[in-house]
Amino acid sequence: MRQILALVVACAQLVWAARLHAQPAVADPSPDPAAAEPPELEWQRIPFAPERPLPRGFQRGSGPKLSFVATGLVAFGFAYTLSVVAAATDVRLTEADEELERSSGINDPLFVPLLGPVLAIASEPRPPAEVVVLAVDGVLQLGGLGLTWAGLALRDHWVERRVQVRLGLAGASLRASF
Repeated sequence: MRQILALVVACAQLVWAARLHAQPAVADPSPDPAAAEPPELEWQRIPFAPERPLPRGFQRGSGPKLSFVATGLVAFGFAYTLSVVAAATDVRLTEADEELERSSGINDPLFVPLLGPVLAIASEPRPPAEVVVLAVDGVLQLGGLGLTWAGLALRDHWVERRVQVRLGLAGASLRASF
């Protein structure tokens, strides 16, 4: 029963992570000069394709894809937390329901991030269901780290309102273009 629950939780997490990355289609840029006008949005920062003309009163910005970084960190953190809990309780991952079989340090390799599940599988013979749970845990840790790395490597582009602050001997001024 616990193996099925673990597999259902892992599948639900993968589906949830995949749905977070769905992006709406970018509209085709229009050669119309009115399209270069800033959109009427409440947000200060809006997604923007770099090949489009820059709207008046806005400046370009770019940075890492934070949705990838956040999803990757959540996936890695979830999988690693499960590993640490399994290692700290030191209980076989596929124990019988009627009694808990305590082991002495059998899950200690799970304290190691990324390589812990692989080291735990290789350290001693385990039942096939336990090997599957450890393999899924390792894949989730590796996938979360890979997604975080991809989010840091890929760039997200946006435009934001340009606000100019000027300081001088005569005083200070704040000017925004709308």
